[in-house]
Amino acid sequence: MYLNSNDLSGPIPAELGNLPSIKVLHLSSNELSGSIPVELANLSNLTSLGLSSNQLTGSIPPGLGGLESLLFLRLGENQLTGGIPPELGDISTLQYLRLQENQLTGVIPAALGNALGLEQLWIYDNQLTGGIPAELGDLTNLDWMILYDNQLSGPVPLAVAQLGGAIQSTHGLSRCEFLPGNAGLSVPDAQAYRDADLDADGFICGVAVPGPNPPLSIGPPIRDGLPTEAQVQKTPPVMKDR
Repeated sequence: MYLNSNDLSGPIPAELGNLPSIKVLHLSSNELSGSIPVELANLSNLTSLGLSSNQLTGSIPPGLGGLESLLFLRLGENQLTGGIPPELGDISTLQYLRLQENQLTGVIPAALGNALGLEQLWIYDNQLTGGIPAELGDLTNLDWMILYDNQLSGPVPLAVAQLGGAIQSTHGLSRCEFLPGNAGLSVPDAQAYRDADLDADGFICGVAVPGPNPPLSIGPPIRDGLPTEAQVQKTPPVMKDR
């Protein structure tokens, strides 16, 4: 069911949960309001759920973590509150998790490190606190990890630093950003961190690594939409969330 960009308004009908055979539900870029119906967790064959760019409120239903066939979960650019359900880490098939530009609070669940198929983790521009879980270092299939504009603090775990340090590798992250907006994050002055495969300027995902490589200034992050010409030369463009 593809209903993106149709000026739809009002709540998402709970009755959609009575369509167990549906595989794709895309309602992005409308004017939908209200909460995400918990009944959507009944869509056991769903592979893609796109509800981004609406006016949705309330919390993310933990039951979505039971969608065992889900590949793409796009809930960004809404007004969702509450925490990130740890149950989302139970979706072994999940490839894209996009929760950016909401009002999510609490910590990043360590359980997300169990979603080993994850390729994109977009949770930037929320109100998340605490540290970055070391378990995210298990996500070796990650291509994008964007965490900026939260309130994260503490040292970057070595496992995540080693993962993020592969930013220049053809088999590593093509885009990884922790800063700006997470001024409390740091990289310890330890040889193990300096031995990580840092980017050319001595950074791990935008966090300066203490040591002989002097940090250079960090340019503004790429937001959803068209990047500038200078940004294209450094990183692939961010695709509009759908």
